[in-house]
Amino acid sequence: ALEYMISSTGNDPAPDPDADPSNTDDNGTTVVGGACDGGISSPPVTVTINSEPTNDGNTDPNTPDPSHNLTVDFGMFEPLCIGDLVWFDADNSGTVNGGEYGINGVLLNLYRDVNGNNTFEPGGADGASIANTTTAQVGGVDGSYSFCSVPKGSYFIQVPNTEFQAGDLLYLFGSSTADNNPETTLTEDDDNGTDGGNAGTNGIASVFPVTLAVRTEPTADNNTNDNGRRDASTNQMVDLGLFAQMDYGDLPTSYNKTIFGENGPRHPNTGLILGTLWDADNDGQESAAANGDDTATATTTKMVSPSTLPPGVPVRVV
Repeated sequence: ALEYMISSTGNDPAPDPDADPSNTDDNGTTVVGGACDGGISSPPVTVTINSEPTNDGNTDPNTPDPSHNLTVDFGMFEPLCIGDLVWFDADNSGTVNGGEYGINGVLLNLYRDVNGNNTFEPGGADGASIANTTTAQVGGVDGSYSFCSVPKGSYFIQVPNTEFQAGDLLYLFGSSTADNNPETTLTEDDDNGTDGGNAGTNGIASVFPVTLAVRTEPTADNNTNDNGRRDASTNQMVDLGLFAQMDYGDLPTSYNKTIFGENGPRHPNTGLILGTLWDADNDGQESAAANGDDTATATTTKMVSPSTLPPGVPVRVV
């Protein structure tokens, strides 16, 4: 009957029923170690004649009220989970496809929609984040994340703007432009985030809060991150796609740093390019001669004479 349920944690450490004779609080704590490991136990209760609490709700006329203790209560709740993917959306399609891959090491924050207005207001009405985690490989899938042991309520997922500053792995990246509502578009591996036009300023947050409730969540999602929770009490469909036009070039094969996941040298399309075409393939065609994507149909940036640059533009050649 208690499968998937755990001891209430709202008033931890659980009060001693001898010292706090409240009849409406949780007195249970999860047991760690020993023969009862994983079970739930109260602190020891001392029962003596004519010295027990009389406000414990006793209605038995055959039992003297001050000689029993009915205040030892156990609160139970079923924790919920929300997740589960941050990935490099190379073609900005808003869905995981082809050889696209998850991104490890990305910080995520969990916020509660405190006032229920469906608007993300970090530091304001929604206060501070209530939990954080970092993406990692789970079940062979890079970029995975999950917030578990979450009570029912409405939540936003956020990648903070500190992840998009100069020198960071996500510098000059932003949200995929799909911006699907995770409450109405129940699709695995689609983009549910928005950066409000600038991830460096706003970070990326889920477009709409996800409302979690026991045994009402989608069961067609990825179960790898459920952490042993009931499938119908987890929502693993809140995914964030990241996209930017970055040129990783075609360095020699021996250099081996020409794709996003290797955090190699790259440059963004800022409007000024040294050449006539922009190489926006994001995958870097390595070759010994550094000409792996120099084909007739490739969009490769080629060097040009400085005389063709606009006047007054500073240039650094390295």
